[in-house]
Formats: sequence, structure tokens, C-alpha cells
Amino acid sequence: MSYTYSSHNWNSQQKIVYTYKNRTFTNYLGNYWDEYTGIDANNDGIGDTPTPSSNIEERDNYPLMEPIENYVIIKIVESSEGTIPGYNIFLLLGILSMVVILIRKKSKGN
Repeated sequence: MSYTYSSHNWNSQQKIVYTYKNRTFTNYLGNYWDEYTGIDANNDGIGDTPTPSSNIEERDNYPLMEPIENYVIIKIVESSEGTIPGYNIFLLLGILSMVVILIRKKSKGN
């Protein structure tokens, strides 16, 4: 878990698939704050407003409406941020091509 602007860990870095009150959702999850008085209009278990603070570094943008025991984590959604689809395949093919070329050069030299 981490928060973009701070060293504090207020919410998850990736979206999480979870169940809350027998319904499945995908979203970032924050922490439970017993003094949080926000509302949850869509009943996803996450408050609709961040925890109040004058300092942006101290805000939890995804405050939980109930303690974490009331949520079932199904999986963490892997982030594809910063990757190009198929890039890993092309990189692997490039490496294999270089290996074949080097083997052929070595066998011709002997």
C-alpha cells in the first residue's frame, strides 16, 4: 500500500477485487478510520470523500466504511502502467535472435 505524495501508506497502489456485503467490486482500498463520518452512496464499502485533513499527504482517498474484517480480498489487479503490449515477446525474440547469430558465427569460425 502507498500514497503518491507521502511516505505514509493510506491506500493500495493497485486496484483490488474484493467483496463487501456479498457484492463484488474493483477499486483502490484505503484504511478504516473509526472517526470517519463520510457517506458511501454506492454501497461499495469505500467512503465517497477523503478523510478530512488540511494536509494532502495526510488524506486517505479511499477510506473504508467498516473494519477490514468486513471485506474479502479476492485478488490484486496487476498494473499494466508503463508497459507496451507485446513488448516482452519482442524483447525475448530479439534476445533469442542474437543468441542464434552468435552461435552461428562461433560455429563458422571453427
